[in-house]
Amino acid sequence: MKKVVTLIMAIFIITSCKESPMEEQQILLSNNYNILLLPLYTPNSEPINRQEIVTTYLKNDSKDIVIIEADKDGFITTLYTNNKKEVDIDYNNLTLIGFDQANKEQYFKLVLDDKKNIINIIDSKHTDIIEEIVKDNYGRVISVVNRLDIGKQTNSYHYNGSKLQNYYTESEYLWGGNPLETLEKTALFYNDKNELIKSEIKRDYKWNQKTPSNENINEEFKHLSFNCFFSAHNQYGDWTESYCEDMDHNKIVLYTRSIEY
Repeated sequence: MKKVVTLIMAIFIITSCKESPMEEQQILLSNNYNILLLPLYTPNSEPINRQEIVTTYLKNDSKDIVIIEADKDGFITTLYTNNKKEVDIDYNNLTLIGFDQANKEQYFKLVLDDKKNIINIIDSKHTDIIEEIVKDNYGRVISVVNRLDIGKQTNSYHYNGSKLQNYYTESEYLWGGNPLETLEKTALFYNDKNELIKSEIKRDYKWNQKTPSNENINEEFKHLSFNCFFSAHNQYGDWTESYCEDMDHNKIVLYTRSIEY
């Protein structure tokens, strides 16, 4: 009898540790957005076919429009900024095409696993890894290292179940000709329905070389710590309105988000 009870408990523990199909789908979608774009645009529960984000900057009343298109599984396929195509992704042919300011194409190769997770992004010569991705035992992306022409960027992700709780971005690059290191910390907060309602973003930076010109650049960085609030959630728990404010509680930017499933 004792052996039977032990066996039942073992089966319960094993099955309870496995993700449900819904949780697995959410992890896959979260991975895709974490690697290719921003966690804030990740679908909450249902794959999104198309989303349009209109950003209004209150300081000068200018606008940006970002359009994200996805395949039937919800994986990002195309990204537009102000009607200009920025990224085109083909998961069948394992290609990612980026478009620079002159609309010149830059080709990259995707390395995928059997669940369409991106493992690595390699340059067009198939020699250098542009993005190196690490996942944990649950299949969640926990680290993405970007090797860029202007420097290096490392993103690390921390979860509670399938929900992202915070992520850090460490960057090393040149700003105004001076070596600069930054650490950006983003904490995410959810309501009792697991809907995103707030993000807190704080940035620390240090110069590897101190020069008089740093003082001017310091002024540019002064307002880079801010909080954002998300509301008007739809039936799938995705936010459709947002605003951000600086540390003095002044609103600095507004967002509206249109979604098609």
